[in-house]
Amino acid sequence: MDEEYEALEEDLGETVDMGAGEAGPLEVEDFAGDGELFVEGAEEDEEEEIRRLARALEPRLRALLPLLRRLAPAAARALLAGTRASPEEEEDGFEDGFEEEEELLGLEEEEEEDGESDRVPGLGPEAEALAEALAAAASRVPDPAEAAGLVGGVTIHILGPAPVRIRRTSPVLVRRAVRLARLLRRSPRTRPLTPVVANIVKKTARTLTKHARRGKPATAKAAVRSMAKHTAKTLGSPKRLAKALARNRVVRKRLSKKAILRAER
Repeated sequence: MDEEYEALEEDLGETVDMGAGEAGPLEVEDFAGDGELFVEGAEEDEEEEIRRLARALEPRLRALLPLLRRLAPAAARALLAGTRASPEEEEDGFEDGFEEEEELLGLEEEEEEDGESDRVPGLGPEAEALAEALAAAASRVPDPAEAAGLVGGVTIHILGPAPVRIRRTSPVLVRRAVRLARLLRRSPRTRPLTPVVANIVKKTARTLTKHARRGKPATAKAAVRSMAKHTAKTLGSPKRLAKALARNRVVRKRLSKKAILRAER
């Protein structure tokens, strides 16, 4: 696992232009503040605000495309690393023998329609907002252990309303979400992307729920494969990444400042 991180860190150490013309550099504060970013003043439908914000963020993220093309598969491999189950994963039902990496990182799953909702069945607005707030906080706190705790909270809040058979994958998904956040936080170039962990966990939960409704088993192996796929698809696409970051920024505003402060303690 450490070898994966070290190899990726070498890639991230290369010089990458973080600016995008007049838009300026990408910073954690772009997604962490309490004020408006780009969209000012007027009351808007959330989805429209997300679209507007995503359009504004996408040019900055396209400037990072060479980095994202290395980051996406490396992050997915980091989630899949270690086919030998730990004692905890054995208890979770984790299975050895993942399929070929090309299949795991491919896009053979049904593609999302542009207008498809990112919401998870059963996940209420407050719970979603709290999960997004915790993910944003994880990008800001200096202590890695505190960040790991926040990311664990993200996963638990998102999976909380899921059916029992999906909630059973929570332990392995918490560990993988923490691993992903740890990887993103290692470099100042990718730390601003940490809030997308919430979106990736939501998409994973949504996929597992849809598969369970079709009679497919929600195993730990299936959960990790799904998270790895959504990680590769999200981090490798400036458009998806911009939408995930915009959604994090907008959805968090459902919470009062007091609730956000309480969630970050």
